Amino acid sequence: MVMDDDILISAADINRLFELRARYGLWICQPAFSLWGKISHPITCEQPGNILRYTNFVELTCPVFLREKLDEFMHVYDPVLVGYGIDYWFLHVLGIKSGTKVAVIDRVRCINPRDRFKGGLREIDRLQPTAERIKVWQEIKARHGITREEEGYKEFGAVRATGFWDRISGVLSWASVLSCVAIRFTWKGIVRLRDIFK
Repeated sequence: MVMDDDILISAADINRLFELRARYGLWICQPAFSLWGKISHPITCEQPGNILRYTNFVELTCPVFLREKLDEFMHVYDPVLVGYGIDYWFLHVLGIKSGTKVAVIDRVRCINPRDRFKGGLREIDRLQPTAERIKVWQEIKARHGITREEEGYKEFGAVRATGFWDRISGVLSWASVLSCVAIRFTWKGIVRLRDIFK
């Protein structure tokens, strides 16, 4: 799993992602993003009632790879590209245009905190400004003939939650996300109070 350090997700849900990736034979998957957080790509937004949706896109924020597929991408990856466009590049390298190898896991939800809760400047912007990241991405895209971004988002089907345990585990996933939020904000509050009274 490759994950941003500010994603709110429980250890149990991370384990569930790996289990569902293996059960459904996925090459790449990601948890669905909760509406409580930032949604950069509409296809990654949670859709209750599904276990997963087969798609042509997974965002770089928190993908789970089949190890061999991550290795395949790392053989061509150029570290000059930071963040912007990497998700389109790895899908291009793996040749995934349709089928049942890429999925957004609606059963597992996470929260990508909105930028206003991140203290202003994003970590990636400290590393490389957005304009520079876009420029580098355009160069790599042209060099490798990557057209995934222009193809748009597609869903190829879904595995629906049908039984009682399917539905109840969706509720449990929500409970674990909410507990992560509570713990994170409580801890931040305690740290701030400690700093005030130093």
